[in-house]
Amino acid sequence: MELYVLIREKMGISFHDVSIHPTIVLDNGVTEYVLADLSDQAVALASKAEEKGEQSELLVIHIASWDSESRRWTADLPLGENALDILVSQELVYLVTEKRNIRVFSLTGTQRHVISHPMIHIASWDSESRRWTAKLPLGENALDVLVSQELVYLVTEKRNIRHTVSIYNVDSRHWYRKKNNVTSVDVPVAKREHLLWLAFTNYGQLVSMDSSYTIRLLTPSGFWLPIFDGSHEVAGKSDAIWPIAVNEGRQKQIRQVLN
Repeated sequence: MELYVLIREKMGISFHDVSIHPTIVLDNGVTEYVLADLSDQAVALASKAEEKGEQSELLVIHIASWDSESRRWTADLPLGENALDILVSQELVYLVTEKRNIRVFSLTGTQRHVISHPMIHIASWDSESRRWTAKLPLGENALDVLVSQELVYLVTEKRNIRHTVSIYNVDSRHWYRKKNNVTSVDVPVAKREHLLWLAFTNYGQLVSMDSSYTIRLLTPSGFWLPIFDGSHEVAGKSDAIWPIAVNEGRQKQIRQVLN
């Protein structure tokens, strides 16, 4: 699946598997959507309020819906609450805002919950189980928000020292009545380095890489293991490593791009 700009006022959304949905073309000349995510169930876009008095708008196209009335819907954020990022899972849409809220919508347009996140949100990535989509950075020091099944991972940075993944166990039913639905994991980053990349392995474990090109794996027991030192692969200052995937199991692999 991919989202691309046809011309300045037009936006196209195409699926590699055309059986999911034909190409969608949207008029983007007025609303100017700048945030997007998609799955095989829905496409979600959001605009930012750039001028005083404007409102961020959320647009969701529920491509898997048989109900034409709920297939496409919009929602406006309250004045003063600007959209920062958007995530789509198999059952829910999550809209992260500057008010440190996570607004949770059903795919048919019902706002289920509003969750307040205590720390500053920086950027987003959506990962649905073992399926990967594009990262949408929000600034030079972008970190990540991840969605795996119905787990929402929010990554925050505190004074350039501590990086924390907040894990919200959210489903479409009665998750708010359960106990221990929020946990936190600190992400190790070497001294004088910064976090560059965060993702999942094919087994659903968190992996990270800092600017020293050290890749670390979070084990089920809670230990971070350094599994690759990429500094030996970088010959000059202009060289860089960008991981694509980390595979566990019998055939252990780290796939990467060397620039």
